[in-house]
Amino acid sequence: MHRLADIYFAEIQPVYTFLDPDAVHTAVSASADQPPEHPSNCVLLGIAALACLFSKEEPSGLQSEIIHNARASLEYSTTLAVPTIDHVVGWLLRVLYLRFTSSPNPTWLASCTLMHFIETVKLHVEPAPKSNLNSIHGLQETYSPQLRRQIYYTAQIFNTWISYDYGQARIIPRDVFWWTTENRIFWKLSDSLDPNLQLSATELENILEQTVQLKPSHPAMKLKRCNIALCVYRRLRVTGCAVSTKAVDKILQLGDDGIEIATTMAKAHSPWWHVLNVPFQLLCVLLAIDTRASLSRVEKVFRTLKLLADKYGSEAIRETWASACTLLRLQIRRKRDDFELLNRVEIDYLAWGSDDAPSASLDQILPDSSQLPPDAGDHCLGEFWELDEIFSTNMFTTL
Repeated sequence: MHRLADIYFAEIQPVYTFLDPDAVHTAVSASADQPPEHPSNCVLLGIAALACLFSKEEPSGLQSEIIHNARASLEYSTTLAVPTIDHVVGWLLRVLYLRFTSSPNPTWLASCTLMHFIETVKLHVEPAPKSNLNSIHGLQETYSPQLRRQIYYTAQIFNTWISYDYGQARIIPRDVFWWTTENRIFWKLSDSLDPNLQLSATELENILEQTVQLKPSHPAMKLKRCNIALCVYRRLRVTGCAVSTKAVDKILQLGDDGIEIATTMAKAHSPWWHVLNVPFQLLCVLLAIDTRASLSRVEKVFRTLKLLADKYGSEAIRETWASACTLLRLQIRRKRDDFELLNRVEIDYLAWGSDDAPSASLDQILPDSSQLPPDAGDHCLGEFWELDEIFSTNMFTTL
């Protein structure tokens, strides 16, 4: 258990800091003398379950046994008239574990239960100077005001994002007090993306700019930043307004960063959920943007998804890989249909060598061959002169 706790604090703690390492190790040492229903067991079993995800050395049956005991401990907590913060943290760890391993519905239900526990223990408000919460034995007395803020912040963020992902309602307790300057940024961005809010293209691009300005240090948080940017792009598409070139460039840049981070984390066996989520979401966005710049990135995304499928091979990853392949095939089919439409026109009307060839000269439209690279052929013309550039010139003013 000490070894699993060390893995937890090396992998999870840098991203979500709501536990005190010394207090946890002390609780581990004392756990042999505690009954199974002791509040601290909810925390220790949750820590162990998450650590198993990042460890290759644990026996195959250990994780299942830990999860069984953790679930029993949490079910017992729902029968208590007065739960403790340990029980809240146990549910928070459960939500994290399900976010890694499970489907949306059980994860969302667990996150809602977590928020109700927070309301019950009033973790979201300023505690009284002599709160009776600290009189309960366990890890209870080790939760400083800063850790309590982090517990609430992490729980609220998870409930928000899971609700958005699943299209369900989120839970926001009344009279929320716990906020810090650092936490407000991610929360504000997440809150701004509430599906019930009608945002203009300008407002969404402002959110995108704020997302770009974030400088998180941990790779998992960088992937979260990328995921927020991809969500912003999807919202921009829904508005029906043209997405600015500047915004698209920012999306592509964050996508490049995200795919590099996801690949590195996958190779290091760091199975954060965004390692799979970001590449798949990025693939959808790249196909939707549908430009030379976006489509040239598809191969790299597929390489990362194939790496994930080979490395982990879980049911969720296999389904994601199959969905990605289907999306690509659909895009290829559409491109082929588009090609056939234009190819038919070329065959019927663009016979330049015939007597009926149009009198207009391509020399008036296409660049001089001396301006092209030495090894350029006809295939370079599209790269040399994009359609947007052609449409922005005055070549059609005489019409």
